Amino acid sequence: QYIQLMPNPADEYIDLWINSNVEVKEAVLYNAFGQMVQTVVLTDNYARIDLGGMASGMFFVRVRHDQGVITKKFIKR
Repeated sequence: QYIQLMPNPADEYIDLWINSNVEVKEAVLYNAFGQMVQTVVLTDNYARIDLGGMASGMFFVRVRHDQGVITKKFIKR
């Protein structure tokens, strides 16, 4: 897998790593209803995403890169 999300489930933040030499075009968080919540800026294939102010529940991170799209889910407690 190209993407790692930790910790999962998460409380305050989640770390997003892209473990490959793919060129990331976009990373976006969506809630369980498919609504965009946040656009993520990655630096050197890493981002710490602040989850403060977000409701508890299931979320998805959609990463679009030069070889396609990968979606990972995580739980916010």
